[in-house]
Amino acid sequence: MRSTAPSFPPSAAVLSAAAALIGCAVFAADAGRSVTGDWPEWRGAGRSSSAPSFAVPTSWPAALRPVWETEVGPGDAGPVVANGRVFTFTRDGEREVTTAVRLEDGTAVWRQAYEAPFKPFAMVGLHGAGPYSTPLVADGRIYTLGITQILSARETESGTLAWQRRFDSDYKITQPLYGNSLSPILVDGRLVVEVGGAGNGALLAVDPLTGADVWRLAGDGPAYGSPIVAELDGTRQIVTLTQRRLIGVDPLDGRLLWETPFQVDFDNTALTPLHHDGLLFVGAARRPLRAFRAARGTDGWRVDEVWSNADVSMDFSTPVIAGGSLVGFAAQRKGQLVVIDPATGAVSWSAEGRQGEHSYLVASGDTVMSFLVDGDLEVATIAGGKARVEVRYTVAQSQVWSHPVVLDRHLLVKDQSHLRLWTIE
Repeated sequence: MRSTAPSFPPSAAVLSAAAALIGCAVFAADAGRSVTGDWPEWRGAGRSSSAPSFAVPTSWPAALRPVWETEVGPGDAGPVVANGRVFTFTRDGEREVTTAVRLEDGTAVWRQAYEAPFKPFAMVGLHGAGPYSTPLVADGRIYTLGITQILSARETESGTLAWQRRFDSDYKITQPLYGNSLSPILVDGRLVVEVGGAGNGALLAVDPLTGADVWRLAGDGPAYGSPIVAELDGTRQIVTLTQRRLIGVDPLDGRLLWETPFQVDFDNTALTPLHHDGLLFVGAARRPLRAFRAARGTDGWRVDEVWSNADVSMDFSTPVIAGGSLVGFAAQRKGQLVVIDPATGAVSWSAEGRQGEHSYLVASGDTVMSFLVDGDLEVATIAGGKARVEVRYTVAQSQVWSHPVVLDRHLLVKDQSHLRLWTIE
């Protein structure tokens, strides 16, 4: 598939600036098909990478149909979807770019950018200068956190900048070593991010309308994974990894409820915690997959390790829950899908291996879609603690390091530079 020059309505003057940089190809066989659903943030609503509205077919087709494709530029930030629009966060030279396109056909609506020079650490390799952080869409605004922690709020309708903050006056270093990849989250009317650099940072809540501080919890530096909201022992809280800890925080006032050490080689904690049935699942490169339980006691909160499996490490891929099992993508055997008992940590099934460096997993009931780094999608059914592979498709023309979007019967995939919408028909 190749992009062609876009064709915009004469009255759409707002698109003229984007026309030179964004090409869109619409495939006639699928043009006009209705696409519904939202995917407003990192790992979707609730951050569990679950797609409950996805219509799992009774019989998977031999191939997926392309609906449209458009070139949006490099960067590992995943697309988000809200109210019939797709928003991407990418790079154009020294600038970070936010783009809105129509979900139905991929045509550009608006494009806005700001200067954000960044020289990536040599070990980053193909990931380049980012951005890595998936945006958040809520209440008519899109929030982005750039690779150097430039925090911006824009109106989703027009792209107009509502406010923007930089933290270089607060911290000497304003990103972890490899650049920010944490995605913002909205909790109880507060926009929450981690800011600062190695050894000196904070979990920060700001007013989403103005960007002004609400509270700031100082501590070590930020992690590369993202925070979630979980109810633990009847208490709603923010749970996140920092540079060297797993913590629980009161979203209203930023009070630290509990913490437990979680240190990793090179401080590269990259997974997002997963909450299920009272347990918190976390892992990291060259570290065991672990389950924790946080509960209140007579003298405060207590954190216990429930299980640890040294035979399973997950470098970048956060697991999901499907078919009553914990399903993840382990680094062992050069990359393999694994099915785990969430109560005990025991592996009940594993793929043969050599599936690649990374996979983004999306669950719908007992179905798991594994978007592999090489651009393939592998679909499996999870039942009785085992996985049955149903089908495999190619959904990208270059490596995929951006979290995909799964809607009704549609899949939205961004590779190194292009965004593609596929349909299961």
